[in-house]
Parts: sequence; structure tokens; C-alpha cells
Amino acid sequence: MIGEDRADYLDRLGERAARSGRSVEEFEAILEERNMLRGTVDEVRTRQEELIEAGISRLYIQVYAALSDIDTGDVGRVLRLLRD
Repeated sequence: MIGEDRADYLDRLGERAARSGRSVEEFEAILEERNMLRGTVDEVRTRQEELIEAGISRLYIQVYAALSDIDTGDVGRVLRLLRD
């Protein structure tokens, strides 16, 4: 989950938490437990660089949702943010 800035990230986090029936804190704890890349664009890029330095050569983007619920526009947005 990536936000263009901190406010955008927190909005997206809140929306996803609400959809899952969890508090923001509970939802973020789940993301942390799963070591999922998340935060602002800069935070995620920093984490990507750390993984690359550690020898990771591939990262996969996975969407945890039913196929009919996947927002392909959001997936495209994330890819554009990471690529730019």
C-alpha cells in the first residue's frame, strides 16, 4: 500500500482497515507482520533499495482481494509511482 504522501497513505490505510473490519492499528500490525512494503513513495523506495542491497533482485506486487474487487487503476498508479 503506497501513498503519494503521508496523508494519502493514512487515508488509504484507513479505508482498507475499515473494509477489513479492523482498526487502523490492527491493520497496520498485520502489514508489519507480513513484511509488506507500505508507506509513502519515498519510504517504499528506501525499503526497496535496502532489499536490493541485501541481494533481493525481484519484488512482486500482490493484491489481496477477490479478482472482481481489484482496482486495476490503483495497481497502475502504484506501478507508476514506483517507476518514476
